[in-house]
Amino acid sequence: MNKLILHIVMTVTLSLFGFGWLIDEFVYNSESVESEENHPHQVLLNGFVNHLGNASADTLITRVKTLSVQFNVNLVLERREDFAFEKDVFDELDTLGLQLASEHGLYYLKPIPKHPEYLLKLTAARNTEGNRSLELTLTLLLYFGVSVAVVLWMYPLIKRLKKLTSAANKFGKGNLSARVVPAKLSQINVLEESFNKMASQIEHLIEENRLLANSLSHDLRTPVACFRFALDACLDEPDVERKNEYLMRMEKDVENIEGMLKAFLDYASMERQGMQLVFRLTNMIGFLQTVVNDLQPIAKKKGLGYV
Repeated sequence: MNKLILHIVMTVTLSLFGFGWLIDEFVYNSESVESEENHPHQVLLNGFVNHLGNASADTLITRVKTLSVQFNVNLVLERREDFAFEKDVFDELDTLGLQLASEHGLYYLKPIPKHPEYLLKLTAARNTEGNRSLELTLTLLLYFGVSVAVVLWMYPLIKRLKKLTSAANKFGKGNLSARVVPAKLSQINVLEESFNKMASQIEHLIEENRLLANSLSHDLRTPVACFRFALDACLDEPDVERKNEYLMRMEKDVENIEGMLKAFLDYASMERQGMQLVFRLTNMIGFLQTVVNDLQPIAKKKGLGYV
């Protein structure tokens, strides 16, 4: 069971990390492509800066609004003092311009040579619909990837469970030799081994019970036959003392039958509970004398004698 739980945790964890890494790589490449696609905005901003280089301070704001309307872009003037950049960032701004990102998308800053107190800001339109579609696609891709990984891991597990179910059905229908063939890479090998062990124990118990029933039916014939002969002899015997002797023998036959049944029950209990055999000395002379006395009526009826 611990092995099965470990496999489940490892499969889900590796799937999440693996597909998460693939999605991160995809997003990184997409952002690189997006940066390349935004390169025309930089060219457009440079053109605006050159165009506004000859504008006077009075007409600068008006001309910026005119360019924004003509080119249908988000172009505005920002005061340089509104940005608290480090000196090296300002140096880069004055030399090359800056490309920055905000919650509204990418925007570009570039100074106007004859108007150093202003910065020209061009905001690149953000494709909100495209971003939402991309996020939804990536989320679905993550769930789909994890689901595929779990299904691929569960396929051999389901296959082994079907084999275990098939073996259990065969065993239940009477095929006591039905077993699950073990596999090295099975996730439920402990369960399969437990089933095979249980099936072997049940098969052994059924075989022992069958042997016990056969032995009981065979061994009971002799004392029952002795009892029958003693009963017949008792009915035919006119002598009261002799008849009482036959009755005592019949009582012993009943005791023998009871003892035999008890012995068989003890044997069955020993098979189930693992009892230990206790050996003791037995007086065979008395046992043999009892056998002789039990067989005497039968021998007399057959006209036989013994010494």
